Amino acid sequence: MATTITTDINYMKITAWVYWQVIEKASGWGFLNVEFEGKLEITQLWNKYYVFAIFSRFIKAGMYIFQSDDENTIYAYDRETHNLEIVTALY
Repeated sequence: MATTITTDINYMKITAWVYWQVIEKASGWGFLNVEFEGKLEITQLWNKYYVFAIFSRFIKAGMYIFQSDDENTIYAYDRETHNLEIVTALY
């Protein structure tokens, strides 16, 4: 998932990256597995939940994305706070 996000942002120059299937019942497609009977109960968080959390924690809407020569790194600049956020996927 990290490779897909960094590739999409760096090479396709997308303006948003959205994952539509957040919850799922026991298939592994979602970020988390849930039980739907009775009350909604989270049964498992998949690794992609944590991967996406890192990107969404540091890269916010409206940030300027710099072109990166490193396919595993995203540079995002917040013009209001003057912060530069660097997210790198290490393997």
